[in-house]
Amino acid sequence: MKTKLSIFIFVLALFGIVATQIVVAQSSNSSPAQEALKGVRPFIGTWTADADAYSGFEGNEESGKIDLVLRFRWLQEKASVEFTSRIIHKKTGKQFNSGSKILSLDAETGKLQVFGYGYEGDVYFSNTGSMEIQGSNIIWEMNEVSINKTKSKYTVTLTLEAPKLLSVQTSDVVVDGKKQEDWSTKLHRKTKTTSN
Repeated sequence: MKTKLSIFIFVLALFGIVATQIVVAQSSNSSPAQEALKGVRPFIGTWTADADAYSGFEGNEESGKIDLVLRFRWLQEKASVEFTSRIIHKKTGKQFNSGSKILSLDAETGKLQVFGYGYEGDVYFSNTGSMEIQGSNIIWEMNEVSINKTKSKYTVTLTLEAPKLLSVQTSDVVVDGKKQEDWSTKLHRKTKTTSN
């Protein structure tokens, strides 16, 4: 009986050592990029909304209601994040905006950066910018240029108001030197449904 108890204690201690080594190994595998982007974790997923269209960017002359689908997903072992947008006119089903941005850590400066591309209507654009994570806010300071050389600057603030509620605001929008109106909307996290 004493031998069985000693073996049991030895096996239990061995499992404790192995579990500790696994936890230490996993925590030490975290990269600087993963650490820098850890504030994005609560945003990962798909977000949807019906909203009023924004204006001011080349390629978007129509107003009215739009359907938004925004998605954040991890890339490359959680060392970067892809943000995608797909926005269509509710009435016509015509593309309003589509694009992708990569959120990553710049190894040279140690700061978060954003770069992307997409379409406003049928006008192609590319953009670059900086990114800050402040609590439940992600803030992008963006510079954008269209294929027609139209230049824009703007700030995007994404705020996680609740686990299933995201607000998005564009502010300080300047297109070819002309100030544009701010725009904001609220999106809801899309949850997966299962069929019985």
